[in-house]
Amino acid sequence: MAKFTPVYQSVYDAALARQRDSEARQRAAATNSAARAGVMTSGVSQIPQEAIGQEALRSEADLGAKVAQAQEGERLQDKEFEQRKELMNLQATLTEAAAARERELLRKQGKSDITGQIVGGVVGGAGGAIAKKYFS
Repeated sequence: MAKFTPVYQSVYDAALARQRDSEARQRAAATNSAARAGVMTSGVSQIPQEAIGQEALRSEADLGAKVAQAQEGERLQDKEFEQRKELMNLQATLTEAAAARERELLRKQGKSDITGQIVGGVVGGAGGAIAKKYFS
């Protein structure tokens, strides 16, 4: 019997129970049909029972494969969701880092502008004083 995660195990168990009920009904119907037809020898009446048993084994294997596929599909969707969430968090982090860098550059540029204005004023004032002294 296959083992799955709890949610899928309950789905598998319920489907397997329905399948086994169906197999039991098929066996009973085959036995009743053989009895009505007058087939009482064990060899002949076992032929439909063997076919039903083989079909039940194939159906059980198919059921297990389908449930495993569904479980794997959900695992992959969960993994994809986690990766997308991680990428979104990374994008938010990078966006915040870029904004912080821009704010820092603007802050430095503001200081540079003030410093430049002060230096320009001092140089201009000194140049004006020199010009006034020597050229007036």
